[in-house]
Amino acid sequence: MFDFNLDGKIDAFDLALGCMMFDELEKQEQREQFEDNLCSSGIDPLDLEYMDDDEREDFLFENNIDADDFDF
Repeated sequence: MFDFNLDGKIDAFDLALGCMMFDELEKQEQREQFEDNLCSSGIDPLDLEYMDDDEREDFLFENNIDADDFDF
């Protein structure tokens, strides 16, 4: 892990902040993977935001994209 406060020890603060950083990196990777799947299906991720819920669900289903795998 990291010693963020540079005191020479890794304490609870350092561990918590390090875990938060790794969680954010994982979410970013999921987001990028989801956006790549959308682009390969021929849609811009912003367009998906403007769809109503039923239209979005139908589009994801038709293109074999599982939105539950990308919960963010």
